[in-house]
Amino acid sequence: MANTFIMNFFTLRFPCSVLILILTVAVFSCNTSFAQPGRNGGQPSTAKGKIYGKVIDASSGKSLEYVVLQLFQKSTADSSLRKLITGALSESNGDFNLVGVPTGEKLVLTASMVGFTPLETEVFLNGSGGIPEKDVGNLRLEISAMMNTVEIIDSTPDFRMEFDKRIYDVSKNPANAGGTAEDVLRNIPSVQVDMDGNVSMRNNSPQIFIDGRPTTLTIDQVPADDILRVEVITNPSARYDASGGGGGIINIVMKHNKAFGYNGNVRVGVDKRGKINSGFNINVREKKINFFLNGNVNQRKNISTGTTTRHNFGETETLLQQSQQNINNGLMMNGKFGLDWFMD
Repeated sequence: MANTFIMNFFTLRFPCSVLILILTVAVFSCNTSFAQPGRNGGQPSTAKGKIYGKVIDASSGKSLEYVVLQLFQKSTADSSLRKLITGALSESNGDFNLVGVPTGEKLVLTASMVGFTPLETEVFLNGSGGIPEKDVGNLRLEISAMMNTVEIIDSTPDFRMEFDKRIYDVSKNPANAGGTAEDVLRNIPSVQVDMDGNVSMRNNSPQIFIDGRPTTLTIDQVPADDILRVEVITNPSARYDASGGGGGIINIVMKHNKAFGYNGNVRVGVDKRGKINSGFNINVREKKINFFLNGNVNQRKNISTGTTTRHNFGETETLLQQSQQNINNGLMMNGKFGLDWFMD
C-alpha cells in the first residue's frame, strides 16, 4: 500500500515540475531581453529623431548647395569602423534635414563637397519625450588649398562643325605666318590647290568669298596673317548665290580687331633664300567706330633646274645634253584700310 502511494506521488508530481521549469526559463528569457543594456550603457530607445542645420562657406558666408551630408554610427569593437545610417544633400539655401536618426548613441556627421575640406562633427540625440530633434547650427566648410592654383581657360577649338559648314580656325597655326591664303588652303582637308594656285573641292571649282562677299582677288593676294578662319560650305543654302555650282563656297573671314583704344603690330620674317615677309596692322577704336589699316610685303624666289639629253641616230649621230636653271623673283604688296560702324 505504501509502495503504491509513493509511485502515485511521483507520477502526479513529475509533470508539474516540468511545467514549472519551462515557465521559469521563459520568464528569465523575457527579463533578459528587456534588461539588456545598450551600446553606451544606457537604455536604447526605439524612437527615431531628426537632425537639421545649414552648410555655408566659411570665407564668404554664402550658402552651399549640393553638399553631401552623411551620418555614421561608430563600431563598439573598432572606433575606426563606421556604419552609414542615412544621408542627404543640402538645398539651394544650404539647409539640410536628416530623418530616421537613432537616439541615445554618439554619431558622426560628415559634410563634403568638391573643392572644400571635409568636415566632421559628433552629434548625440536624446530620446526623451516626443520626436527628438537637434539643430547642429551652421556647418562652415573651408576652401581646399588645392583650389588656390586652379585656372580655368576657355579657348575656341581649331575645328568645329556647324549645320551648313565646317569652320577651321587658322589664326593659331604658326605655320601660316608670312604666307598667303594659298598656303592656308593647302592645309585644309577636302580642299586641293595645284601648283598654279587653282582651288578645287569635290572635283569642282568653288567660289572664293572674303567676309561673306564674292571677291576678285586671287588667293595669293590675301596675306595669311590677316585671316582669322576659313569656312568650307559644301552645300550652300539659299542665302548664297546659286552660281556656286557643285564646288561649294570657301569663305575667308578676315581679322577685325574690336579692342578699344589704339593698338597694332608689326611682323618681319625672312626665308632661306633671303626674301623678306613683313606686314603691319593698326586699329583705332572709339566707342562704335573702328578704323583699321594694314599692309603686307611678300617677296618670293623660286629656283628650278632641269636637264635634257637627246641622242639622234642616223647618217650623222648627234648627242645633245642641255642643262637649265630658272629663277623667278616675285613681289606682292597688299594694303587695306576701312571703317567699321558697330550699330549695336
